[in-house]
Amino acid sequence: MKIGFIKPQSKCERRVVLLPQDIGGINDELYFEQDFGANMEIDDNEYIRRGARIRSREEIFTTCDAIFNLKPVEESDYPLIRKHQTFLGWLQPLTTGREFYETIFLEKELSIIDTDIITTFYHKDKITPVQWVKKYFTWDNSVLAGYASLYHATLTHGLMIHPQTRIAVLGTGNVAQGAFQFATQLGARVRMFYRQTMDDFKKTLDLWDIIVSGIRLDDTVEHILNEEEQMQLKKGCLVIDATGDAGRTFEGTHFSELCDPIYEYEGKFYYVVNNTPSLFYRSASEILSQSFRLHIFNHRLQDFLNLL
Repeated sequence: MKIGFIKPQSKCERRVVLLPQDIGGINDELYFEQDFGANMEIDDNEYIRRGARIRSREEIFTTCDAIFNLKPVEESDYPLIRKHQTFLGWLQPLTTGREFYETIFLEKELSIIDTDIITTFYHKDKITPVQWVKKYFTWDNSVLAGYASLYHATLTHGLMIHPQTRIAVLGTGNVAQGAFQFATQLGARVRMFYRQTMDDFKKTLDLWDIIVSGIRLDDTVEHILNEEEQMQLKKGCLVIDATGDAGRTFEGTHFSELCDPIYEYEGKFYYVVNNTPSLFYRSASEILSQSFRLHIFNHRLQDFLNLL
């Protein structure tokens, strides 16, 4: 079967999800949009020499059975989509990719292979976890997301972390560990909170200079901090949603862009970017390429479709 790789539409997204050196031995036919690897100075001929084909974006949609898009599908691509195509990537159909899922996905009877925390196959009303794909198979990228979020937010905010800086890190997963790693390297006063200790965190809201969330909520929790609780934060507090869970982790927040990442509201500053590893896009591209090659593209596309 034919899998097409298209370039992310966001001008701030620079990661290259599959590098030429990692495409050998993949059983499906691979097609790449022209200049797919340009951000890494990779010429199209490097893909061609390893057996891939180069096509325009429009030809990718016309030719391929499946489309790999790193992030949720953009509305500008909707007219190019054919019935019964399959989409792969971090598509998050129940959260940030919900519009795509509730409209064009149903209208054109598409399939989705969402490669987020748990790789999951979607078709019509069927939602099936893919048991043979390792959970958190891109965990290194998640650690990088936490590290990059704190690094970038403080840099663009003009704030230098020092031993008196008080930082609360919410969560203990990969994203939170990345933020904790960066904060401790600079000697900050850091405390980690997890779901069972949120009440302790909420008793100290006016203490923190920086709050970093590495928690992505499920449907059982509405918010970590609602708008009233955020009013208790100290003036000038920098609030970083390192998972890019806009409006959920911190009520009322909205996405910001990597190239314009911070906004102010009621005397607090918010950073809600959903592609922070792109800051270190060369390192992130190597991580993603090896991870996707090992855990996703070592299987035929048909193996996923057999879940229907």
